[in-house]
Amino acid sequence: MTLFKAPSAAGGSKYEHIKDGLYKGKLLRFEEGPTFYDTKEISEAYPQGKPQPKVRWIWELYTADGTPLNEEISELTSDATGDRSTAARFFTAHLGRTFDNRSDKLNDVMVECAGKMVLLSISTKPSGYRKVDVFPSSN
Repeated sequence: MTLFKAPSAAGGSKYEHIKDGLYKGKLLRFEEGPTFYDTKEISEAYPQGKPQPKVRWIWELYTADGTPLNEEISELTSDATGDRSTAARFFTAHLGRTFDNRSDKLNDVMVECAGKMVLLSISTKPSGYRKVDVFPSSN
């Protein structure tokens, strides 16, 4: 008996076949992601650690010149939308303007972002995890 599971037939990541590089992506939807727990902040109120909910951003993937790849790719961000948050940076890229968490209504912004094209930089971290970063697209 082992505590580890064998690699799946598809490999370590369902996005393993997608090469590192620049792509275009059309935002399809947001999904509730997993909740991680910050074990550095264990307290009586948070015996498992402080909860850190995540949001999954899901894009339809295109080549850099706009050819559809019939693939989806996703990235998790915190549900925090402060000025320095990854979610705020992602919103800004989709909106083509600065996202302001004090004046923008979040539900309106989510609707406005849906279907927008952005530039996606996909890379593999040394740990083997895929990272998707988001930048404004020229079209």
